[in-house]
Amino acid sequence: MLSASVDGTTSKADNNLTTDPDIPKGPTESHVLSRVEQDEKGLSQRAGHTAEITNIGWGESPDAIDEPLVAGLSNEDLWMLIRRFDKQVYRVKAVPDAPVQRLDLT
Repeated sequence: MLSASVDGTTSKADNNLTTDPDIPKGPTESHVLSRVEQDEKGLSQRAGHTAEITNIGWGESPDAIDEPLVAGLSNEDLWMLIRRFDKQVYRVKAVPDAPVQRLDLT
């Protein structure tokens, strides 16, 4: 059991629990990968390079779009990832009871 000393300072056991782990400095690997210019680009990665509006087919079924929207990822896999993300976001937003003191979770 943890206890504080009489003068209000923390005990040695408290210090062992509250020390921060080593946090690496600089960008993470995913941040570095997102900045690297890709040799191969999908439809969504090439869209927006002109002043024209580009219809890449987000409203279409995955089978109706011949070329991948994201390079290296099939359109079916992309739709699956988007559906999984949407379900996770819905679970976060779907709170059966109102939070204490009407806190806004958005």
